[in-house]
Amino acid sequence: MNWKYWLGIETRDNIENPSVPLMEALTGGITSSSGVSMNANKSLQLAAVNASVRVIAESAAALPLHLYSKQGRSRERVLDDPRARLLSLQPNRYQTAMSLWENVFAHLAL
Repeated sequence: MNWKYWLGIETRDNIENPSVPLMEALTGGITSSSGVSMNANKSLQLAAVNASVRVIAESAAALPLHLYSKQGRSRERVLDDPRARLLSLQPNRYQTAMSLWENVFAHLAL
């Protein structure tokens, strides 16, 4: 028996006291060798990371997105399909297509 454990000085990894918090494990947060933990939310508080993610997401979202149908070896742009409107104009009544794709690309960058 370990007397440090019984006095509460030593901690052990178990369900009540995991070495990695559940949310950090699920969101990919890691602890560096210096003891500082980092995850997506904390990294966005750094100006360089925030600016980089924003530039990537805004640039990718600004590119045109068209729906095409494949016919043999050729393809033809589809204009009258409701999916084309959802992808390139307005996916729902609360967002524009640009804001949707900005969010998608920002999440992918992190």
